[in-house]
Parts: sequence; C-alpha cells; structure tokens
Amino acid sequence: MRFFVTNNIFVKENGDVERFYPYLYVIGKSRPPRIREVVSIEETNYSAFTWDGLGYREGNERVYLVRVSSPSYVPGVRDKYLRRGFLVSQSYIKFSLRYSIDHELRNKAVIENILNSIDSVIRDSLSRRLRVLTLDVEVRSGKAIYGYTIDGEDITITDDVHDLVTEEFDVMVTYNGWNFDVKYLPLFKGSKYAINTEHGVKPIMDLYVFVESGFKSSLGIQEEASKLYDVAIQLGIPKALGIEETKLLKYKSLQARIGELTSDELMTYLSLDVKITHEIAMRWLPVLQALGAITGSNPMVINQVAESASPGHLAEALIHKYLQFNGIILQDRRREMNYEAGDKTRARSYGLFKNVGEYDFSAMYPSLYTQDNVDPINIRECEDGFTVRTTKGTKRVCFEPGGLVHKVLSSLYRARKVTKALKATYGDAPDQAVKILVNSAYGVFGKSGIGMVNEWVAAYIAQKTQAIFDDLWQRYHPVYGDTDSMYIQLDGRDADKLLMEINDYLHRAYGPLMEMKLEGVWDVVYIPRSRAGGPAEKTYIKMGGDELVIKGGALKPRDLPRGLRYGAYRDWVRALLLGDARLDDLISRFVSNAELEDLFIEYSISFRDLLYTREGSPIRTIDKSRFPAIAYLAVASGKEVLIDLRARTLNNQPINLDAFIDVLYLPIETQGETKAFAFLINNEPVITRVSIQFDQKQGKALAKVANLVRASRQDIEKLSIKAIRESGLFSHIS
Repeated sequence: MRFFVTNNIFVKENGDVERFYPYLYVIGKSRPPRIREVVSIEETNYSAFTWDGLGYREGNERVYLVRVSSPSYVPGVRDKYLRRGFLVSQSYIKFSLRYSIDHELRNKAVIENILNSIDSVIRDSLSRRLRVLTLDVEVRSGKAIYGYTIDGEDITITDDVHDLVTEEFDVMVTYNGWNFDVKYLPLFKGSKYAINTEHGVKPIMDLYVFVESGFKSSLGIQEEASKLYDVAIQLGIPKALGIEETKLLKYKSLQARIGELTSDELMTYLSLDVKITHEIAMRWLPVLQALGAITGSNPMVINQVAESASPGHLAEALIHKYLQFNGIILQDRRREMNYEAGDKTRARSYGLFKNVGEYDFSAMYPSLYTQDNVDPINIRECEDGFTVRTTKGTKRVCFEPGGLVHKVLSSLYRARKVTKALKATYGDAPDQAVKILVNSAYGVFGKSGIGMVNEWVAAYIAQKTQAIFDDLWQRYHPVYGDTDSMYIQLDGRDADKLLMEINDYLHRAYGPLMEMKLEGVWDVVYIPRSRAGGPAEKTYIKMGGDELVIKGGALKPRDLPRGLRYGAYRDWVRALLLGDARLDDLISRFVSNAELEDLFIEYSISFRDLLYTREGSPIRTIDKSRFPAIAYLAVASGKEVLIDLRARTLNNQPINLDAFIDVLYLPIETQGETKAFAFLINNEPVITRVSIQFDQKQGKALAKVANLVRASRQDIEKLSIKAIRESGLFSHIS
C-alpha cells in the first residue's frame, strides 16, 4: 500500500520511494505572486465556484495550482494568499490522503465506477487479504522484548529485533506503537510510519490513534477509554478470546510490575497483549480497507488522517476530487454564522417503563439529504421551500436536482443496501465502512474548521429533521427520544403494526425515504431522575432477555471499584431494577470477598491528557477529574511534585507525555486546597492529604504531601462502600 513516510517522501506498493509535493488551489482575478515556500504556480482551466452568501456559484476568477515545498508550509502559504485578497481551495486536505487520492483516483471514470458499484469495489478490496504482523514491545532492565504474531498464528517472544525484520508481511500493527514501540525498531528515514525489513520498507500502523480520534465511535468505542484492555472490554474481545473480564483484570495488573515479572509471567502478559491487539486489528482493518477502496486511500493512510481529522475528511476529499474531474474548484471557507440545531434528546418523565418498543430512523440525516437533493452548490431560495434560520437571517430554501455533491452523497447512501448483501462473506465491514462515510458526510457543511462549509445546508438538515422529530414526539408520545430513535411504551399494542402506522405517516408527510425500523422490544427501560428533579437526558438503562445496555456518562462504571467495574456491576443493575436484590446486601458480599486491590477505583491517564487539552494547549485549571493523578504523583515522588507545563518537566526531569499514570485510589475529600485520598502503593494501602496549587500564569502545578499514614483493610472497605454508594450508576438507581 502507498503511504507517507516523512517530508515529501512516500513509499509505493512495490516498495520504491518517490517524492511528492503538496499543493493547494489559489483563486483570483490575477496570477498569484510566488512566495518563498512555493515551488511552482500553474494556471488551470478549472472553474472557480465561490461563496455568494447562500451557496457556491461559478465566477469569473482564474484558478491556479500552487505547489509548496513541504506539507508543514501549506497552512502558512494559504494564510499569506488570503491576506493578499485571494481565495483558496483544498488547502486543508491531509497530505497523505492527497497523495493517495491523486494516484488511486486518476480520472473521472475511476470515481464514477466507484460511485456506481461500491459493493464491487469493496469486494475486490477485501478479497486481497493483508498479511498482518501484530507487535507489542515491553522493556525490562533497559532491554526490549518483542512479542508478535503473523495473522494470529503462534506468538513469538524474542529479544532480537532481527527475528522481526526477517518476517514477511504487508503491514505492521501496534497499539500506541508510534509513541513507544518504534523507539526499538529499525525505522526507515527515522519515521514512525515505516520499518526497514529484509523484504523492503513496510508501514507501521497504530490502532491507539483511532481510539483518541473522531473515528472511535465509528469503530465501536463509546466510552472514554484509551488503555488496551479497556478498549478490548468495550469491543467484547475478552469473550471472543474465552477470557473472563475478572481474569483479564489480573493480567492487566502485571503491567504495573513489569520489571519484577518472571520469564513465564512476562511471556503470558506479552502474549495476551499481542492477542488482544491482533483481535482489534482483525475487526478494524477490513473496515479501513473498505473505506480506503471507496475513498482512494488505504488503512495506513486513514490511520495517518486520524491523527488530526475525523471520518468526514475522507468524504470531503472524495467530493473535492469528483468536482475537480467535473471542472469545478470549490472555495475553502470557515463558518461565518450560527444556527439552531435543535434538541433531539429528551425524556418525558423519569421512572421504570415496561414493554417499550425502540424505533430508529433508517439513516435519518442521509435519508433526508438524499431525498431532498441537498447540495451546497445547488441550493436556492424558493417560495415553497423549507424555512431555515441562522444568525444572518431567515430564508426559505430548496435544492435543484442533479447536483454533483449530491450525486456523491446519494451514491454512498444507496450503497448501504447493496453492501448488506456482502455480510455473509465479509461480515459487517462493508456496511460499516459505508455507514461511516454516510453518517459523517453531512457534518462537513457545518463544521467549525476550514472546508466546504455551507451553514444554510447544515441548518436545513438539522432543522428539518428537528421538525420531523418534534412532530413524532407529539403524535406518538415516546418516553424517551435520542437523535434518531424513539422509545414508545406499547401498552398492549403490537410493535410491528405500530411500525407500519409510523412509516405510513412518515411517507405521506415527509417523503418516501423517511422511515423507521423496529430495533427491538425491551422488557424494561429505566430513566433516572436528574439532580434538578426532572428526567435525566442522554441517560438510561434498557433490559431485554440477556441484553443490558447502560447509556450516559453519569451511569458509566468508571468511578466504581475495579473488582466491581470489571466484574458483576451489570448483574447488580439487573437484580436491582427487577427487585431481586438490595444494594446493601450486594455491597456487603462484595467488600467481604474482594481482594484488597479490587476495592480501589482504577484510574489511568497519559501525561498528555493530564496536562494538556485536545488542541495541545496547557490546561487552564486542575479540575476534579485530575486530582487523583496529581496527588498520586506527589506521594510517589516522596513528598512533593512540581510540574512545569511549559518546560514539560516533572521535578525538573523531562516528561514523556505519552507515558501513562496508573492509579488505584479512593476519594476521601476533594473540596478545598487540600485533598484526601486512599492509595494502594506497592501493595500497601495508605491515606494521605495533599495540597494542590496551580499557577496558570506560570504554567506550574505544585502538589505537596501534608501527611501520610498506613491504612487498614477495614478503612479501605469503608471507603470502598462509600464510593459505590456515591457512584454515578448506583446513586441514580438507589
């Protein structure tokens, strides 16, 4: 597969290296001047479509292709031309994706073939099975230990990297490898993306990047989690491997004492890491292959895109390329107005509801933009159009058919039906890939960053779907609604007949593509009471047969002791809601039988996430969620810890921002300047008071241990009981 290495260097499928210069388009009435970072300027025959306040219209400006010496210079070059009064296009397309699309989507016929036969394109891609080497590296006594498998076969454990580079494979897959494992590999050109092997230069993928990006929900990650085992649990991998979550927890605890493990323990731990990483790869790689086949990219390129962009970026790049082959260059712009997006998440009341049907729209937003010919170019004001409101006024808008952007979007939408037929052979990957593109594409019109932004289009989609939602809410009286789904208490009605009634109304009122499907009938739906006294929003529990779904950040188990979080909390929820048990009895049995370490809450965070925002800026304040890690660092350092966010040092030593802080703690007092916690340190329970101060101006955090005493098991049991009772999940249920 083709992929970016460093600077202007790319590796082709056959392993050869080639150079490629990034470029953007500059739009103006005169030729743009050549500035320092520009390699060349070439006039084109493309037509510039620029913003007129409602849509993009063809103007009389000229379009110039401007090549830049390095990808890092593109934003600066763009800004310089904008300051000189020029417009720009495609200035934000990620460099790796730009290169891949230019080579894979060489002409209009290629894209037309993809759009007209997406199922065939995906089938061809997935029939070419990648040979995958899954790797994990651990370091003990300064020496790297490599664990790897080829296609899930026997796992090799070795301390000789030569064993690794003699293997033949298409792609190496790691988890957090770009931050750690690559330090111990023979890299090509020093790039974290490429390894030198005896069979040529091969790409190195890092699945961790997807977990920390806008791709995570599309790949099945719903909770905030980044550690390998936490991600594995969300994906149901322990069950696939035949490992109980409680047993997985024991393996996980080995990481904290990696330097003390016996050879057998190290092999067990490293082998399990490799198995889990491989299982994740086998679930995600087919989806990424299918995505790549549709968008002129590949799994490695998408991995690189995910470092700084969301799935919608793939759709945007595809649309730009299709417009380009039709002679159109679309102006880049940023949002200049806001609009009301509505509220499609609401609960009618709190309480326990029985026999509830869950009705979901079949791709609500994509159905609307396909049916209504939504297009940022072909938008018009019309007397009988839908009323759209933004901060720049109110307009009645509609869309002329035949739009080129609409053709791409509608082709993706219609592909979902044909890709479902591939499930028997290729599993869920084909449908999931198309679903990712379809569901992310509409978001590009209203995003906050630079792109093919059209606020009127974004507002049309948001406000018209809101009108449909409001209508159904009043007509069918659901107990709960969430974006494109409604939970309706059946009260003796037949669920399928009600579905037919709903869809008959939707077709008559809103068009033939607007319809719902019956996801299932739940025995119980529980909506907790909010602190304000009304029903909590975006928070519920639903049970049916053996299935239990817990939704909402307030109900997530992350603030439960780990022996409960990775164990029986789901059984507790089921028993409590059905009235089969009392919380006091469940807690009593748990604390009596749990091992000491399982009574503590587990907290894991990287230094990067602890000290910096997602945008990379230093945090402005230390909030409650960061207290345990800061206090733990002070205790672990002996007496105090001084963190300099600007110098990126801890007690004057450089910080590895991608290293994790793993804490076992219980909260005692988190108000005021001095916080109190119980920690488990070197298998010894302690109770400590720590003062935490933060100077935002200097960018420094200081934590000092005020006192530290050993704690008894009885002390820890009392604190663990308190933590369970005050947890988001069980405080709501009780």
